[in-house]
Amino acid sequence: MYEAPTEAAAQTQQVPPEVYRLAIASNLGPLQHIYYGRRATLWYRATGIICLLVGALLTALFSDISATLFVGWSLGQSIFVLVLGLAWISIGIWLMITSFLKRRRIIFVYVHGLIVQQRGVEALRWEHITRLWKKVQVQDTQSNESAHYTYTVQRADGTRFVFGNDIPAVEVLGQQLEEQVVRHLLPLALTSFQTGAAISFGSLTVNRQGIETRRQTLTWPQVKHVYIDDVTTHFYKKGETAPAITLASARIANLAVLKGLLDYVRLSRASAPEAAIERMYLLFQAGLPLKFGVLGISSVGVTVRDEIRLPWTSIASIALEGNEVVIEGKDGVHLQSIPLEMIGDISGLKALLSALAD
Repeated sequence: MYEAPTEAAAQTQQVPPEVYRLAIASNLGPLQHIYYGRRATLWYRATGIICLLVGALLTALFSDISATLFVGWSLGQSIFVLVLGLAWISIGIWLMITSFLKRRRIIFVYVHGLIVQQRGVEALRWEHITRLWKKVQVQDTQSNESAHYTYTVQRADGTRFVFGNDIPAVEVLGQQLEEQVVRHLLPLALTSFQTGAAISFGSLTVNRQGIETRRQTLTWPQVKHVYIDDVTTHFYKKGETAPAITLASARIANLAVLKGLLDYVRLSRASAPEAAIERMYLLFQAGLPLKFGVLGISSVGVTVRDEIRLPWTSIASIALEGNEVVIEGKDGVHLQSIPLEMIGDISGLKALLSALAD
């Protein structure tokens, strides 16, 4: 069962005391969603019964070793039947015991992270995620096509959390994980790329020169286009119709971050003025500051000469009026006036302000 309670309903959820205490200690903020994992009891018990029946049948056959069916069998073959039967019985007993001991998982999603409760409780803050792998298995039957999602998250200390189809609506949880990974890791990736550092995505590396895998390298001038979906990722080389590099998307860590970085590279290499505007807006959305002389603009707010900081909550408008950039505050309060000669890229600033206004 998947629950997405309203804010008021979330406050009244019966959160276990240990979860509540950990959420407070980890400073996770208000509760947003609760995901209840499916109980594996029925499957475990049904499979356990089948294993016990198979094991009982094999041991019964061993006890009837003198029957016509076993004439000519060696002692070793007969003992193998017994061992096989006992193994099936052992598996059946283990599954039956597990069905009584196994607890279903509950995932509590908060504003700043999540808590997984099963045998114990584990907290995961969004900024502590270093890797996210997304695996999609598509099953095509005669009646319909269904997809099974598995998300593997790696925390900064190396701990991994796996969220699969035992969680109803796991793709909703996965989408939130991807959004948070992009929010926290795309700015770092863009900054690293701009400074010339290499960014690793598991099975491939991206740097200022191009794309590298263990076996192949493509420089940016060689790249024609890139095709990415949930199953495969293709890199096409200019002058060739077949992909030069093909990777399983499930093996690429932080695939959503890779998409954002590739968009930035594409826009950086494009010559059209619209591409420069798109690139600038992409950096703004990623949370990186944009500098226009003494004026800095980011998703957090505006800075002037790196001294005056104005959050967006205090700003009513930014406009070019005459020979100045005028920043007006709410309730008609005038905040700042900056001469245009102190603005580095006036056309770029106009384009950004127009995009923000839209």
